[in-house]
Amino acid sequence: MKFDFDDNELKKIKDESFLDFARSGREQKGDLVVEGERRGKGGVSVEIESSVKAMFGARIEDVVRQSLQMLNAENVHFRIKDNGALDHVIIARVETVARQLCARK
Repeated sequence: MKFDFDDNELKKIKDESFLDFARSGREQKGDLVVEGERRGKGGVSVEIESSVKAMFGARIEDVVRQSLQMLNAENVHFRIKDNGALDHVIIARVETVARQLCARK
């Protein structure tokens, strides 16, 4: 089977072959739910919901932003629903969602 696409069609296919929304995690103690959404512009934004936000909210946001920076993620919005997750769990969940947002459909 042969497919004949011109360059414009290939570019359109490549541009549209990313997920717009992804989710990872569980709502259990010691875990968190991470939801990510691609946006056309606006940089990186992080929204955190946590019972310990007053004490650890800044740390959670730093870990999320550092993880996204290492993955070169741009123009994404992440929602974090924390249930006492440690840094390595946050990093793993954020990486999973970021990679899903860049995965082929």
